[in-house]
Amino acid sequence: MPLNNCTEPTDDLTADVSEDTPKPLDVVCFGLLRRDRVATVEQYPGADSGAPILSLIDLVGADAAIASVALERLGCRVGLVSNDVGNDPEGRALLDRFKGTDVVTTASLLDGVSTPFGNLIVVDREATRTWFAFLSNSVESLLAADLSLVR
Repeated sequence: MPLNNCTEPTDDLTADVSEDTPKPLDVVCFGLLRRDRVATVEQYPGADSGAPILSLIDLVGADAAIASVALERLGCRVGLVSNDVGNDPEGRALLDRFKGTDVVTTASLLDGVSTPFGNLIVVDREATRTWFAFLSNSVESLLAADLSLVR
């Protein structure tokens, strides 16, 4: 089944929109905005031992955030309803990843809030991956999300 062309209206809702009114969103994604970290190792160590880390990469984590950027790159007008992030280097880096895209997000930087950390993902040279999740207050943060984009 082919994807709908998100740049073409699929109903008559856009017919009454003036030039001063923003076009309606095609898709609104709902989910966590968090940071994930990927560590690459040569091979997994045995129990009670270790392995040197070859590289560390910080990524935007969680499916809704990733899907929103992918859909925007396919030409859709996309909104992301998500949790707020901390006004800290990690939170600013997360929101900076959305600069240069047209994803409309309700997430903002807040003082006194910790930017959520999601997963530590360990990948070896054979592409075997294991992740360790730390989703401390995930549900609570989404319960407070601004749902205005859903309109």
